[in-house]
Amino acid sequence: MPRLSSGLPIFYIGTNSNLSKRIDHSPITLKNYLDLAVKSKNLTNFPNLKIISSSLGNINNKNILSGSLAYKLVWTYVNPIYGLRKVMEFGTLIGKDTGYFIDYSASIERFNDYLPLVQKMKDTFVS
Repeated sequence: MPRLSSGLPIFYIGTNSNLSKRIDHSPITLKNYLDLAVKSKNLTNFPNLKIISSSLGNINNKNILSGSLAYKLVWTYVNPIYGLRKVMEFGTLIGKDTGYFIDYSASIERFNDYLPLVQKMKDTFVS
């Protein structure tokens, strides 16, 4: 496992099921899923959370995950042990009520060092 203290990256994959219950309506849109992601970051109490950017996938950008349009969310927070971390998250919907996401996190100083590798990894996902 990478050592956070050395700024090495963390790559995390997760799923969210029953989104219509969490968002309280159906069908779920990608914008709904992005809004839920931002809300959950705020509720999770990431110390000194700062949203840097958020965007929805379209034909002009690379917000694609597993062949589907995805949201992209970039933020920073201060880990109480390991210091300032930068995170990039892509999320997409599968079916009408499930989403999945991938997160890439690294120290601010090392974040850009691993972006080409992270992009290659992201591009290998298939549904």
